[in-house]
Amino acid sequence: SRDNVSFVQKDFYHIKNLQEDPNLDGAWLCFYNFEGVEATHEGLDFTFIDQNLSPYPNFSALEILTTDEIYSAKKDAIDTFIQVT
Repeated sequence: SRDNVSFVQKDFYHIKNLQEDPNLDGAWLCFYNFEGVEATHEGLDFTFIDQNLSPYPNFSALEILTTDEIYSAKKDAIDTFIQVT
């Protein structure tokens, strides 16, 4: 449950962090095609939790950041990208 989770800020070397810090038992913002493959390669027993299994809203949300100037210049392309993804 949410009451049993605390978040510790680390870098994006998720597998290395999990291997080096026994206080960590999970990583946030992982991708199966990166961390899942690396964890398998390292022989780690892991469970990949996606947004369908997580109790957190927008668990795997993709955020798009840009400037007003770029958005105005490329609005159609950006809107299409958002629709597709």
